[in-house]
Amino acid sequence: MDIRLDEGFQFGLGIFETIAVEEGRLLLLDRHLQRMEKAARFFDLGTLLERGVTKERINEFLAEQKAEDIRHGAIKIILSKENLIFQMRRNPYTEEVYLRGFVADISKVRRNETSPMVYHKTLNYGDCILEKRAATAVGIQERIFMNTKGQLCEGTVSNIFFVRKNKIYTPQLLCGLLPGILREYVLEISDVKETVITILSRCQRYDFHRISIDTIADRLTELLHAEGVEAEEKAVRYVAKAGDGSMRDALSLLDQCIAFYLGQTLTYDKVLEVLGAVDTEVFSKLLRKVLTGDVTAAIRILEELIVGGRELSQFVGDFTWYMRNLLLVKTSDNPEEAIDVSSENLRLLKEESEMTDIDTLMRYIRVFSELSNQIRFATQKRVLVEIALIKLCRPAMETNLDSVLDRLRVLEQRIDERPVQQVVVRSGDESVTEMRTEPVVPPQKAAPEDLQKIVAGWKVIVGQTTAAFKQALLQSVPKYNGETGEPVLYVEFQTPLGRLYPDDSDAKKELQEIIEKQLGKSIELHMLVAEDHQQTNLSQITVDQAIRENIHMDVQIEEEPGSHLED
Repeated sequence: MDIRLDEGFQFGLGIFETIAVEEGRLLLLDRHLQRMEKAARFFDLGTLLERGVTKERINEFLAEQKAEDIRHGAIKIILSKENLIFQMRRNPYTEEVYLRGFVADISKVRRNETSPMVYHKTLNYGDCILEKRAATAVGIQERIFMNTKGQLCEGTVSNIFFVRKNKIYTPQLLCGLLPGILREYVLEISDVKETVITILSRCQRYDFHRISIDTIADRLTELLHAEGVEAEEKAVRYVAKAGDGSMRDALSLLDQCIAFYLGQTLTYDKVLEVLGAVDTEVFSKLLRKVLTGDVTAAIRILEELIVGGRELSQFVGDFTWYMRNLLLVKTSDNPEEAIDVSSENLRLLKEESEMTDIDTLMRYIRVFSELSNQIRFATQKRVLVEIALIKLCRPAMETNLDSVLDRLRVLEQRIDERPVQQVVVRSGDESVTEMRTEPVVPPQKAAPEDLQKIVAGWKVIVGQTTAAFKQALLQSVPKYNGETGEPVLYVEFQTPLGRLYPDDSDAKKELQEIIEKQLGKSIELHMLVAEDHQQTNLSQITVDQAIRENIHMDVQIEEEPGSHLED
């Protein structure tokens, strides 16, 4: 037999199949050839047809064998880059062997489930042969492999099945085992569950718990003293808290802080700067703006944080934690035990917790908890944080129960700030309390002609503005001073989105330039929000008025069905 020393025989980069023969009949031949075809393609050995491995060739070889060999034997087909070998041998596994049964133990050799070699029947078969010989040497028949994770795989020459409570189990292929032909056959004809199987006596269980902030802080302080680094206690405790129960993470963060300020005293402010965190004073300031519904101020605080280099993901997590502390202070009988903060910070938290109610805090925490999940993989983190802040300031943007309760809180606050005037009318012995509403005062002077022209072409003007600004203007009302009649245009925003623009000089300039281009002259412009300003002398410039006074043509108004208009 001419055998060439190719990669198969030098490095094991070849494949083989062993096909059982019973009474001259090849068992499961098609399945064996299919598995060999996949392996040949994987090792770039060509197709079986190209290499001459066909049913006809196999049957021809079988016909040349001795009768006693083909009665209970096996054909072995070896294929490598330059070799194709057919071998015939007798099958050592007789009926008596199966009736006697097999004894197996666990091999110390581990299957590498990450290697593609274990999923093909290759000439790199040394582990199986050596372990099979070792088993025979100690008087047993088989050794069972486990993978690197301690999960059962297969025997040296066998597949593994377990029967438990009348249910058959076998290891998953991904555990690192060869897709056996008989294994596939059993899976098809029986109800077998593929699963991960371990041996409890060989498994070690570890229950990990978070380390307390005090323990981490004490260890960090000990290491700082040993290294001769000075640090404020407040700074050390913040690093311990940022470690989130992990000593390793806390040490890594501390190492970062020391590296940035090598040779300097590590202060609380320096730690915040390195970690991209925010001081609680900023959170207090932001919460006050949110509670008052001041979107512009809240966005401005966020802008300052971003310019200062603060990490938005860290900011979201810290602000959520800050609101969590407020909630605990408001609901706990002993907040000192529930919150790990200094006595000074606890006093401030108690003061700030009185500014709001439990339902509002729970809504704020919900919104920011949802944001923390979204921001993790977002590319526009700033936009998501701004939207979340607007949601906090404007509960009307949401329709769930806690948002409705927050809207009621805002309404009650406004009623308290602007009490309704009551008038007591006495008639005889009876007194009647009635509500007085302010009558709508008609404007004393008509709107100037230029303002009427602007309103007449308002949709055209708004259509030339940019995205978000356009949406706000579409929900705005052009007004003027009805008492003085001066040619000053007041744009009154009716929605929360409009709060972003009264102080935006770029937006104001954009609108003025469009109006000047449309009107042919410049005009004084003011932008304000309906809910915020106190000017009661503003009057609306109706489109109907503008059309009648500036367009010199008859205007026909179509009647609605069921209505009647008199001339």
